Amino acid sequence: ETLTPGQSGTAGSPITFTAYGSGANPILNGSTLVTAWTGTGVYGFAVAGEVALTFEDTIPLSKATSASCSDGNWYWNGGTLYYKPTTGVATDHAVGYIMNEGVGTIDISNRSDIIIDGLALMDFDDGVLGWSSSTSSSRILIRNSTFSYGINGIFFEAGSSGASTGGQILNNYFYRANKAVGLYIVDGSSYTGWTVAHNEMDEDGTYDGTHRWADFSGAYYFDYEGVGVQNFSNGVISDNYMHGGYVRGVNLYSTNSVSSGNLITRNRFYNTRASALLVMGDGAWGWNGNTFSHNILWNAGDPLGDPEGISDDGYAVLIDQGPNASTTNYIAHNTIVGSAGARDFIFVYQGAAQFLSIENNILSGFSRTSIFLGLSVTDYASDYDLFNVNGMYYYNNYWQTLGYIRSNAGWETHGSIADPLFTNASAGDFTIPINSPAYHSGVYIPGVSTANPPNIGAK
Repeated sequence: ETLTPGQSGTAGSPITFTAYGSGANPILNGSTLVTAWTGTGVYGFAVAGEVALTFEDTIPLSKATSASCSDGNWYWNGGTLYYKPTTGVATDHAVGYIMNEGVGTIDISNRSDIIIDGLALMDFDDGVLGWSSSTSSSRILIRNSTFSYGINGIFFEAGSSGASTGGQILNNYFYRANKAVGLYIVDGSSYTGWTVAHNEMDEDGTYDGTHRWADFSGAYYFDYEGVGVQNFSNGVISDNYMHGGYVRGVNLYSTNSVSSGNLITRNRFYNTRASALLVMGDGAWGWNGNTFSHNILWNAGDPLGDPEGISDDGYAVLIDQGPNASTTNYIAHNTIVGSAGARDFIFVYQGAAQFLSIENNILSGFSRTSIFLGLSVTDYASDYDLFNVNGMYYYNNYWQTLGYIRSNAGWETHGSIADPLFTNASAGDFTIPINSPAYHSGVYIPGVSTANPPNIGAK
């Protein structure tokens, strides 16, 4: 069943769903339980729609075929869910399934002033679903909750005449969801003033830490994101920890709109095997006045690209600028380390004019390219960056030295080639000592830098 509030709260009196008393958080299981099996060995249960995933004792099972179904497998065929137990017989286990129907375990569609606090959601299609078709959904607060094993942990979609403002997603834990947080739109709608902060995304994009949700096929599973936002403005995405699995960290997407004034800061991306920051769009869109700063990207991006053939996941940061860009965006004060990570760190590959400034970053341990300019850029600048290897700045269709970049483009006149002397990089400690060449060596950027003179890098 779905938990659905019958009405909205008010700004002064929100409706709250939370635990009471002491003990563990209440568990809301979003799967449909199988009540009766037929057959033996491989058991069957009639399900009219196509099954997306099957759970045994709340844990996802691997999908198979009739020819390959072995212990702990399932498949759906001709209106029947087939299942072979991991151990024993079917009735030894609680078996549930979900069906890709866009059903929320908690459905707050067309609602405002709702608080969800301290709940545990598992085995879901959408953990928390919010669809705003023709009304403004405002002041949604989701905090201190866990989301385990499902397609979308939190998924909102604003309709063509809807909008969503002032939402907060705080201090939640997402485990092995295809997408942790998705704030999506239908053309014409938007999200304004949302905050996504202090959340942990653990092995998302996979259902068991290794196998991807995309292995189930279907476009529904390709948006494997920690935080995926569309037409997003004046928002904050900060202090989140995304690690393991196969997940794009932050995907900022615009459709016939300008995403502006967003701050993406102090996040940590580790071993995500997909881009930490992906900026894209379609139509008459642009990315204006946004800041990506003070983030740590450690082994973000996949050196082999995407096994599904989506090549943009090979880069730690990928920028696809839109035609309506008009204001500088900053990629500044980040520490990007890739001892076994991205083949290219920062890839700028599209846009009539980039309106992009890359400054005060440490780029260390990359396997191929530090900054890759896949086109002739305009309204673009880079300077005060520290590279640990020379000759890896891709410009004019070849990998160039810093000297060439200075002489031919006028960039990186204060850039340097040096070891940043991290305190303990192998343990993920990317702070720098006072004898580091990055210490107090950056340029002060008003509204971005936190000290004057600032350090280069995130710390």
